[in-house]
Amino acid sequence: MRAEAAQTATHRLVDARVARTEPASTGQVRYFHTVLTWTSPDGRTHWTTVPARKSMSPGTVRRVWVDASGEPAQRPQSRAAIVTATAFAGAAALGFAGAPPLAVYLLVRRRCERRRARMWDADWSRLDRRQVN
Repeated sequence: MRAEAAQTATHRLVDARVARTEPASTGQVRYFHTVLTWTSPDGRTHWTTVPARKSMSPGTVRRVWVDASGEPAQRPQSRAAIVTATAFAGAAALGFAGAPPLAVYLLVRRRCERRRARMWDADWSRLDRRQVN
């Protein structure tokens, strides 16, 4: 809950305008990048380059997530994503904490099973010797 509140408090959506669209080619695949600009509340102009469709024209408004300093940021995580990440982290911690005791248990059990098998074999061989005599 604190992580969600912290992200919500520091991230916000701003309206950014498309300044220009640039084709970028990597091999046979063509990509288009759009340069977006916006002004932060303190009056500074910011810009970023994002992947875009070919149809984006200069002046088009796109919404962009920014952090407290006005720089581009990822969208805040949803409550479901935070709960899921927390559950996986807890399960991983439980697994890592439980692995050493489980390993010790399995080693002790293996040793006890071997000892029991040796004792069982010794008793059977003693019985066999008695019957032969």
